[in-house]
Amino acid sequence: MDDDTLEYGSYTPGDSWAPQSRNPNGIENRLGNCLLKGTKSDLFTLITCSYNTPLITEAMLKTYCFHHEGRHRIIIVENSDPEDTTREMLAKYNIPYTDGHKILPSGSPPQGNEQSRSHHVGLDWAVRNCKTPYCLIVDTDILFKQNLEQWFDFFDNNEQIALLGPHIEKTKDSPQVLPRVHPCFMMLDVELFKKYDDLTFNNSHFLGLSHKLMAEKLADDECHEVGTYLFLRIGEIGKQTSNIRHNTLYHHCDGASWTTVKHYIHDFYNNNIHKFSSSDITNKFY
Repeated sequence: MDDDTLEYGSYTPGDSWAPQSRNPNGIENRLGNCLLKGTKSDLFTLITCSYNTPLITEAMLKTYCFHHEGRHRIIIVENSDPEDTTREMLAKYNIPYTDGHKILPSGSPPQGNEQSRSHHVGLDWAVRNCKTPYCLIVDTDILFKQNLEQWFDFFDNNEQIALLGPHIEKTKDSPQVLPRVHPCFMMLDVELFKKYDDLTFNNSHFLGLSHKLMAEKLADDECHEVGTYLFLRIGEIGKQTSNIRHNTLYHHCDGASWTTVKHYIHDFYNNNIHKFSSSDITNKFY
């Protein structure tokens, strides 16, 4: 394992965003200890929400199996349109999924929240119905680059860490969006999530159980994105998050899962998927 993947170490939300030197008796030693113990992948469920991306979703699943042996727990919230072939692809490999249309609330979402609503509702439902103590949440446009067993061990052996993934701070392009761990790749403490009713991926204070609390925590010039409220509340609870380098353990084809210009995305996947053609994912997920 490359320790440098833990770019800024572990810290409580609200601490400085500047890179921090590691305590010699802290993270590096804990990583070393984890390497000596058995793997913990059986304690994790892979979670994703899919929408009209059969090739992209298949590539994500194949790269995961390419780097991980055995069978794997999975929750897929499948939100595709009726004419899409994602469900046919999943059935071909005997991969279970949940019909996202059955778990979305009735009625139209507020304007501008259509896509994010299906995402955050799907993630909330998946985590609260997860049977393992931890989960690995990914976007469908993730290509796994290496085995994650040692990271599963690291997360399980550090009970103070409730969330691990690439931290996204405020940017010049989106100065109003609060910091978060990017939901394209995150390990999450499922038991903690279930313990607090207001923990949510909701990004709109107009929607969901936590809407009043979210509105109270927002300044006039701030807004939420999927995962920002979760990031904030984990710090308030007294737990920590752990930051990793983006696109080190995986490659995130940012936008591939929702772009309307599909041809160049499909060209990319068709040119790269042959590397994993030998990875048979039939009956590899349950």
